[in-house]
Amino acid sequence: MAQPLTPEEFSRELYAIRDAYHTKDHPFFLLWGEGKLTLKQMGVYMIQHLLHVEDIFQALGITYSRAPMEVRHFIIENLSEEHGIMALEEERDAVDHFESIRRFIYHVGFGPEDIVEDHAYWWTRARVRSFYDVALREPWPVFLAMLFTLESQEVGVNSRVVPAMIQHYGFRAGDPVIRFFEEHYLADQEHGRRTLELVTKYATDRPTQDRCLKVAEEGCQYKWAYVEEIYQRSRSEHPFAWTRPVKPTPSTP
Repeated sequence: MAQPLTPEEFSRELYAIRDAYHTKDHPFFLLWGEGKLTLKQMGVYMIQHLLHVEDIFQALGITYSRAPMEVRHFIIENLSEEHGIMALEEERDAVDHFESIRRFIYHVGFGPEDIVEDHAYWWTRARVRSFYDVALREPWPVFLAMLFTLESQEVGVNSRVVPAMIQHYGFRAGDPVIRFFEEHYLADQEHGRRTLELVTKYATDRPTQDRCLKVAEEGCQYKWAYVEEIYQRSRSEHPFAWTRPVKPTPSTP
């Protein structure tokens, strides 16, 4: 059996996986950074985000039930910050990230009737199921390893998005409409750092480390495919057409 990776080696492997599939390099975010997306396309992206992010947190609750107390405290702090119960830093206000997502969605022309499960894209649904599958079937550090490679991408993504919203789309820094993007540029730096610390502290045997790496790569592949589907569908005049499963017509004997 191969020797366990040191924390430094393990961290490098996880970063390498994240960077190989980093969605900040997807054409969707490259165009966003250049001011070439429409507000409608951004709204479609944020609807898909909202339609799956609650499931991430519920799956994180499963991880909470299986992890040691130090990890449980981190998860509680993470969820409290996401729900606006506590602020990331003392000098900052608490922000309900769900409300900030809705604020942006409504600002760009969508309404509550657009934020419904039937509008979840195929890869949005696939990601939801993958979160529960990993949380239930894998050792708990595997879920956190996957979460690290996904959540830490938001720092790079929003380093493109936030300047673009100001330079190309006429928003001002601190505008409540773009608060979600500004907040996640800061919050996910801290979340990612702490998540990686916990993964490398507790995943110390090689089989668990290998599962962390494999599942993290699968999660990154899913996320890339998810952004690609949003990129393709958001350009349509009717971005939510054909999202509901179609009952097959029985064939004629």
